[in-house]
Amino acid sequence: MKSLLRLKNVRGQAMAEFAIVFLILMIIIMGAIDFTRLFVIYSSVSAGAREGSRFGSVTGGISDTSPYLDCAGIRAVVVHNAGLLVDLEENDIAITYDNGDKHAHIGVCGSVTEEDIELGDRIVVTVTETYLSITPLGLPPLPVSFSSARTIYVGGIAP
Repeated sequence: MKSLLRLKNVRGQAMAEFAIVFLILMIIIMGAIDFTRLFVIYSSVSAGAREGSRFGSVTGGISDTSPYLDCAGIRAVVVHNAGLLVDLEENDIAITYDNGDKHAHIGVCGSVTEEDIELGDRIVVTVTETYLSITPLGLPPLPVSFSSARTIYVGGIAP
């Protein structure tokens, strides 16, 4: 009778240990999945911002307007290059212009004309996406942002 009682205690102890180890293992696995998702979102956001600024920095093209003034075209390039894992809204993509100095802001896309842009000015595309964790650890939403700036080649000549 004593051996049977001892066997039940060992089984109960093994189940308790398994529950603790399983919980820790699941937190580690879900944390790895969360970190991977964060990395993929950052990579997607950065790719979209880089390609959007590249598209807006070149001159010429198939439309009559300069690409750096084509706000809808730049946003479409950003959304296309960010991929399917990032659900970007129009207000997640900021398109601004400056002349390379932090304090010399020229304007935002839609309010700038060709006369406002000079040789050496830059287009700055900033993409922001909110990352939501799937691990139930109570982490707040985390903004993932990337800015890319390129010199606009007005007249087709590099500065």
